[in-house]
Amino acid sequence: MAGLEYSDEALNVRAAFFGQNRMLYVEGDDDVIFWESILSAFGKDGYKVESVGGVEELKKKIIKIANRDIDSAAARDSDFNKLDLSYVAVPDVVVTYGHSIENTLITSPGLVHLARVYGRVPVGTISEVDFDDWMEGLENSFEDLIFYDAANQINGIGESVLSDNCTRFMTSQKSCSPCDAKIGAELVKHAANLNLHTHMTATKAVFAATGHRALDFMRGHFLATAAMKKVNRVLAGNGASKSVNNDSFTSSLMLGFGSVFNNLHPHYEYYSVEVANI
Repeated sequence: MAGLEYSDEALNVRAAFFGQNRMLYVEGDDDVIFWESILSAFGKDGYKVESVGGVEELKKKIIKIANRDIDSAAARDSDFNKLDLSYVAVPDVVVTYGHSIENTLITSPGLVHLARVYGRVPVGTISEVDFDDWMEGLENSFEDLIFYDAANQINGIGESVLSDNCTRFMTSQKSCSPCDAKIGAELVKHAANLNLHTHMTATKAVFAATGHRALDFMRGHFLATAAMKKVNRVLAGNGASKSVNNDSFTSSLMLGFGSVFNNLHPHYEYYSVEVANI
């Protein structure tokens, strides 16, 4: 659909073309699979989920939805909106629990499932506790950088904080362990920017009232690169000859998502409410 321009009238009958009642527009192909899984989990029928081919195109659809120009819905990444006091929710637009879909996909059960299937590791060999401890350590190490990153984007300060790849903050190229010295140097640099530091303090205060954990606001791709390194470390430790790469990691998590997304998932109740509102 990306690159094509449809009139509002055409958009309003597009769902019927697919034999559905309504369109749910999303940013990209991975988002299609994710939101189809979410809708299916709660028996939300009648939606055709379609990628618009990019965030800018999705923003255009959201404007049309907000203005009631089209009778459709949209699903988008939350990004840092839950830390932005100026953000206004749009009816018929659902958002991810955390920064991106990866923040919901990456859980200890999901990572164990991926590692077991990908590495053909016997049941009981890999422990969720190992991943729980690793994720807690990751969160503790990056917490303040996450809030600097959020404050920077929300306020358009223009610094470079966290990117889409964690490697430069780790103890080595393939390591899944954060380097305290590298992170500490970044914190000193950002604290010296008084404008950024002031906004970071305010953002952290907003966070305290959200009920979320700091890891929920880590950029999805950044979190995914760290989790991939951890899975590969676990696979190597269990004698597996295969390793996961950037291209296959999110797709592999998506394939196993249906088996771990249930009422034990920490975001389950949130998505139940979200999809009920469209």
